[in-house]
Amino acid sequence: MALFDRQQQQSLLYNYPAWAIFQAMCGAAQVTSGFSLTLANPQLLTIQISKSMSFFTWGETLFVQIFPLNETQSNLQIMCKSKLGTEIAATSQNRKNIEKILAAMQEQLLLMFGPNPPVPQTPLQPPQNPYMG
Repeated sequence: MALFDRQQQQSLLYNYPAWAIFQAMCGAAQVTSGFSLTLANPQLLTIQISKSMSFFTWGETLFVQIFPLNETQSNLQIMCKSKLGTEIAATSQNRKNIEKILAAMQEQLLLMFGPNPPVPQTPLQPPQNPYMG
């Protein structure tokens, strides 16, 4: 049903290690109004985020996959899909959701590292994940 498939997706390159992107996205999902972290797998670097229902939609689900490229770079792929899939406003809402969660993730990265991405002199070891039990 391509007619009703209003999902939005993006692929972005970040100058941060994969574990940092993972933690920042988990933190963003927990502090951003209307979003909730529903799944976070640090081994697979996958995250699922639920967006609550609004006046225009029945809610959305965001799927995030992080791919480490090297010690200091990662590729983040994010997709937002309407839970029902037939809402007329779904396309613009999905785009807004992605923009909002990415902005919140950037804020989390700034809290973690300040204005400069880390430049490791030795291989980075990921810290204990505070978002997993």
